[in-house]
Amino acid sequence: MIRRTSPCAPIGGCRRGGNTYGLLIRPATDTDFLLAGDPPAGVCQLRYRYAIWTESEDCWLEDIFVEASARGSGVGRALVEAAFERARERGCARMELDVNEANPAALRLYESLGFEAWSDPPGGRNLLMRRRL
Repeated sequence: MIRRTSPCAPIGGCRRGGNTYGLLIRPATDTDFLLAGDPPAGVCQLRYRYAIWTESEDCWLEDIFVEASARGSGVGRALVEAAFERARERGCARMELDVNEANPAALRLYESLGFEAWSDPPGGRNLLMRRRL
């Protein structure tokens, strides 16, 4: 069972003062949280932004977490498929994510769901870059 929750509704494992709790108590109209299971065994955070290239919203699969005891049971796949559905409901043209190449299980899951590393135009490398502030 996948359900969407309000960004203001705490989920299991969240504690006051923790990073996740802080995200959940802020009203965030451009963020969705999807929960899998009852009680939740997995959570997926989606962020939305307007993209000038597609002239529509993009969806960023920000975080996905599945409890160790539920891994390999299809919870992660169900969360990503529910994320596709939610992004389509919002009119998103694409979904993006980042994954560490040292996480082969996640890579296999995302590739089996149609995600791919891309380069447009071909020949260059697309890099995820960040800087701490």
